[in-house]
Amino acid sequence: MMGGSNINNVAPLTIDQAKAAAEKYIKALDVSGLEIGEVMIFDNNAYVVVKETESGTSAFELLIDPASQIAYPEHGPNMMWNVKYSGLNHQYMMGTGNGMMQGMMDGLDGTVPGTVSSAMTVTPEQAIEYAQTYLTANISSATAANDPITFYGYYTLDFEKDGKVAGMLSVNGYSGQVFLHTWHGTFVEETE
Repeated sequence: MMGGSNINNVAPLTIDQAKAAAEKYIKALDVSGLEIGEVMIFDNNAYVVVKETESGTSAFELLIDPASQIAYPEHGPNMMWNVKYSGLNHQYMMGTGNGMMQGMMDGLDGTVPGTVSSAMTVTPEQAIEYAQTYLTANISSATAANDPITFYGYYTLDFEKDGKVAGMLSVNGYSGQVFLHTWHGTFVEETE
């Protein structure tokens, strides 16, 4: 599940390749004030946190396919729980938003609401507790990181086994629900 083998049978991306793909994605959004944050390389994909330049708050998560080197919004919590940027990511995935999905996506005009707060009822400390409770029950000897990344509506945390990064999970910032990221594969390297 977390370890898995490379699904594309392609060499993992480099940090620079992941950054280049993420920059291209950010530029295509045509929304000012976004920059690359953390970059993690796994054998199945690269993971990139996009942050707001001014606030420093994490905006959304991207994955980069190692075969095509194309960035796209990470599925799961990034699309379901992100109360500020999920609409923008949906629009990007649908092109201009003028296709058959338009009726289902009313209000997704590519703008980013400015009044959304990153404050949530679940604190970062509680998110760590929820994550550890999940890991203890489901992944033997896994330990949640103590530095969750705060997004608009949820947190994302790495977890370790035997002192090495073994995967990621997200915690809903209002309900505490935990969502395991099962698509990354084996961790290779990271940079901030």
